[in-house]
Amino acid sequence: ALLAKIAGQYLLAGARLLPLSQPVGGAAIPLVDSRGVILAYAGWDQERPGSALVREAGPALIGGALLAAGVLAFLLRRLRRASSALQTSQAEAQYLAFHDTLTGLPNRALFEDRLRRALLTASHETAKVALLYLDLDRFKHVNDTLGHPAGDELVRQTAARLQQAIREVDTVARLGGDEFAMILIDVNDIRGAEDVSE
Repeated sequence: ALLAKIAGQYLLAGARLLPLSQPVGGAAIPLVDSRGVILAYAGWDQERPGSALVREAGPALIGGALLAAGVLAFLLRRLRRASSALQTSQAEAQYLAFHDTLTGLPNRALFEDRLRRALLTASHETAKVALLYLDLDRFKHVNDTLGHPAGDELVRQTAARLQQAIREVDTVARLGGDEFAMILIDVNDIRGAEDVSE
């Protein structure tokens, strides 16, 4: 009863008497008689500093950590989507910068770059390059009489036919309006270019 009173007064959890035969930990004091002989030990459960704080704040800390992990996962997902959208947008902008929107063919800028490269390669390898130019006769008349949708369809069909007439290494481009041009790489002779032009 005395030990329980002392434990309550000093907030000692698990206060108990420890016999001399039991090993004594750090949270114990000797009980001695008047001659100084140790009769027993009074021991208690020693709490580490901050353990009560951890017990009380632990659930809130775990909840906060889970919430932070959820927010971080959400932000990372949004960042990944934004990055993907940006890459897609950049790829589309790059494509649109060098291709005709109506036909999907290379535009004048890409055509000029490919022509420059083809001529440079041909000059080093003594290869032959053919350049063909095509415009649609009476295209303005088609637009004026049948309307712009009909003119656009005529341009699309012309582009498709021109693409079928060339090899993969060659280039057909829409220079603008009803104007098209072709670059034929490694042409053996003039007859090869004439065959494509027909």
